[in-house]
Order: sequence, then structure tokens, then C-alpha cells
Amino acid sequence: MPPYPNRDFQQFSGNYYEPLSFRAVLQRLVFWFANSITKWSFIVSTHREELLCLLHDAYRWEHGVAGLLMAFLERHPDCGQLSAEIEAFLAQTLEHQRLLAECLARIEDRTQIQQPQGADFWPSQYQADPSMEDAHRGLAHVHTCKIQEIELYPSMIVAAESGGFFETRFVCEGIQAENASMAASLEALTSSCDRPAPAG
Repeated sequence: MPPYPNRDFQQFSGNYYEPLSFRAVLQRLVFWFANSITKWSFIVSTHREELLCLLHDAYRWEHGVAGLLMAFLERHPDCGQLSAEIEAFLAQTLEHQRLLAECLARIEDRTQIQQPQGADFWPSQYQADPSMEDAHRGLAHVHTCKIQEIELYPSMIVAAESGGFFETRFVCEGIQAENASMAASLEALTSSCDRPAPAG
């Protein structure tokens, strides 16, 4: 048998393999290339759909957390340093929401993103209550939401990387780091609300 190691470019004739014609080789190369493109397009499309789903979830979480922070500030308008920190968290959350909306618009080739409903996040059962117990509940709720949102980002980053959406991956990595810092600060604030006030 002649030394043709790659049988993709050989045809069987009798008891041995002989080289294919140039036209046959070209046809096989075109078929292989088209098949590879189809498989790659399917993979990219799969990662794109997964990424869009995760981005919509993260956007919805940010929208809900923003509502919780606004509600907290309305119930506790005179908390001094605590109010200032919550306002900073709110500004950061709104910025995250804007960045995620830009990612969604860029991938979906749209100019506007539909605002999600906040009913799943905003605790309508809460009424005006300036007590520290209420503040503790509010902070704990925001912290829980942040932790659940953070869990989305590793999968989101992998999907963005695999699909070739590198700008979105960069944005997600930045939001993930800032959310982790915010969650740690919220946990510390929640713990401080647990401490009894010093005796007067």
C-alpha cells in the first residue's frame, strides 16, 4: 500500500488506496469547512442564548435590588452614615443596571431594554418603620439578593468568553467584583444592626 497516511484524501481501489483527484480533494475540503462553520455557528448561538438568559436574570436582580435600596431610604431617611452608604450602594446598583442594559442591547442589537417588574423583590408588606429591627430586615434582604445575583456571574463570564463576547465578559467581571464588595459591606452593616446600643 502506498504511503498515504491520511485516508481522507485517498480512495479504495482494489486492494490498495490511491490518491483522490484534485477536484475530489477540493470537494471534501469544502464539505469539511462548511460542516465546521455550521458546528461553530451552533456553538456560538448556544453560548449567545445562554448569555442573554443570564444577563436578563442579572439585570432583573439589579433592578430589584435598586428598588429595595430605594425603599430602605424611604423608611429610614435619617440614619446618618448608614443612609450615605445605602445611597452609594444604590448609585452603584443603578450603574450596574445601565452596564447590563448596554450589554443586552449590544448583543440583541436593540436600543432599549424592557424594564422588569419589581414585585418579586420589593417587600410591599413593609410599612414605614424607623426601628433598627426593620433596618436589619431590610439590609438582610438586600444582602440575600446580592448573594443570589453573584452566583450568576461565573456562568455568565464563561458563556461570554466561549461565545466571543469579550467586552461583555469584561463588564461582568467588573460587576462581579463590585457586587462581592457590596455583599461584604452589607453583611458588616447587618451585623452592626445586631449589636445592642450602648447604655446611655
